[in-house]
Amino acid sequence: MEWLPWVLLAVAGAGAGALNAVAGGGTFLTLPALVAFGLPAVGANASSTVALVPGYLASAWVGRRHLRARLPVPPVAMLLGATVAAAAGAGLLLASPERLFATIVPWLVLAATVIFWLGAPRAAGAASATRLLPLLLIACLYGGYFNGALGVVLLAALAVGGVADTHAANAWKNALSALVSLVAAVVLGIGGAVAWGPTLFLMAATIAGGVAGALLADRLSARGLRAVVIGVGLLAAAGLGLQAA
Repeated sequence: MEWLPWVLLAVAGAGAGALNAVAGGGTFLTLPALVAFGLPAVGANASSTVALVPGYLASAWVGRRHLRARLPVPPVAMLLGATVAAAAGAGLLLASPERLFATIVPWLVLAATVIFWLGAPRAAGAASATRLLPLLLIACLYGGYFNGALGVVLLAALAVGGVADTHAANAWKNALSALVSLVAAVVLGIGGAVAWGPTLFLMAATIAGGVAGALLADRLSARGLRAVVIGVGLLAAAGLGLQAA
């Protein structure tokens, strides 16, 4: 059944777009689908990063009104820093041995989830530019290297950096995820790591999922949104750990 891998890509793309809009972790749908399609791990990760860009952009557009929330760091500084960090992370991926890539990622995702879990309730009233900007740069470096659970990592950085409005944090997570993925897509595309046929097909599915997921995220309570983020992060860390074992 030659059509089955394409159906799997369509389902994975739609699900990933929705999941990324709500919490993050959509890569854990697209990455296995691309591996099943026949791509090697690093190539699948690069292709997945590129394919998720439209879904992130759609989610950011739907939640754009929350981007007007006041932040401890000027948006221009965040966007410029994210661009540089994402490019550096993508370059690091192209230079990394595949085994190293598989080994360290579960620990990064688990650490980010725990930080978000413990740090977010203490973030209110603790806005700090000196804390938020370095955390975002680290998160965007991670996102350029590996897009998996980027939403969880960014939400952890925003929460600990003092962004107490959960919906504003989610909107900025989507906007920064879109930028990081777009920058990484350019670097990885130039580096020849992207399989463009399945990637372009997957892109179309992420747009519909991204819009639907952003609309759902906008209707969740702050507590419900946090619960989804933590659950996705723990499942993602466990799944990656099993893959690396």
